[in-house]
Amino acid sequence: MSVKSFIGGMVVGGLLVSMIPYSVEKDEDTGAIEIRSFLWGCRKTPHEEDEDKYTFAFAIPPSGIDAE
Repeated sequence: MSVKSFIGGMVVGGLLVSMIPYSVEKDEDTGAIEIRSFLWGCRKTPHEEDEDKYTFAFAIPPSGIDAE
């Protein structure tokens, strides 16, 4: 096994591990659900008028969700 393929495997493995969510939070007042990993973040918020419709926010890096 060459050093180049070993380093490439480590990089790909690190990217895959950093995509695994580490935080899932639900706001009981608004019903919003937020999922975060090291590389991305996603928030699902129900509309105020119609509870069957949702707004989705996706951000890379996850700190972009807080900027809304």
